[in-house]
Amino acid sequence: ETLTQGEIDTLMNARAADHRELQGLRGELENMVSKERALLDELDTLLQERDGFVEQLDLLTSESAELRGKMSQGVWALEDALKFGKRDLMSTGSAASALAN
Repeated sequence: ETLTQGEIDTLMNARAADHRELQGLRGELENMVSKERALLDELDTLLQERDGFVEQLDLLTSESAELRGKMSQGVWALEDALKFGKRDLMSTGSAASALAN
């Protein structure tokens, strides 16, 4: 079957319309890909910032644990000093009483 010039023109016009539509879709797709890349870059930046915050938190947690340990040692030392100081005062008081008698 042979196509008439009108049918050929119709098919050519339809093909050209399809081509324009595909070009438009391609442009939209490229725009979406560009936006996706920008979002991925932003996400990467946010993840790097988060990693920095996590490192700082780890450091602060470590320093806090170290300070708690030092404070505990200081409290124990103070408790021991108070115990020994009380004994020393009692001893000194007993010795003074003995000397007075």
